[in-house]
Amino acid sequence: MMGKKASVFLVSLLLLIGLSKQDAFDYFQVVHEWQPAICNLGNSCKIQPKNEFGIHGVWPSVYSKGQIGPCCGPSFDPLKIISLQDRMNQYWKDLENGNSIEAWASKWEMHGTCSAAGFDQFKYFCLGLDTYGRHAIFSFLDREGLAPSSSKYVAKASFITAIANSTLKKGGVICAVDQYRRIQLQKAVLCYVKDGHTLIDCPDNVSSSCPDNFVWLALGD
Repeated sequence: MMGKKASVFLVSLLLLIGLSKQDAFDYFQVVHEWQPAICNLGNSCKIQPKNEFGIHGVWPSVYSKGQIGPCCGPSFDPLKIISLQDRMNQYWKDLENGNSIEAWASKWEMHGTCSAAGFDQFKYFCLGLDTYGRHAIFSFLDREGLAPSSSKYVAKASFITAIANSTLKKGGVICAVDQYRRIQLQKAVLCYVKDGHTLIDCPDNVSSSCPDNFVWLALGD
């Protein structure tokens, strides 16, 4: 039978292991989702999408393989982000299910727990909101003459360059195959060092899901 001292040591060791996992990442991916793609990739949506980007998530990531999670960390508590919820309801919506609180909890438990040693819930969700407020991806693309179209392809290099021309850092793009076997834009990515303050070039593997050319579809395409 385990003695009291051994039990205390084991609990302390497990706590230390949990904390180390929370900080075992290299950088953040802040991910913006193209709303029409969320609802035309074979998913039905309870909230009508718009031709705009919304916030998808904040992903602690490692250079070798990208996003990580879930990790050991505190449970989601909606009261800790109550002052953010007006903005989150506007920009960080759960289009598919219409249950934002549940979606935010899922984002925290899957990803936020991996950076919880330095980013509590408030700071974690602020990173997503503040990035969205400072960096208007749609405007960056429009400025470079890029727009949704069902009749022409977008070059991955042009998409990434358009983001870099406005942010001075290489962004990323994530694609997915829809029910018509079209490879289409799903998400755009900006990357930060793990302090959450400084933009960096996204690693090439962030954009590995996209071929050299893909479609960027608007509502109804």
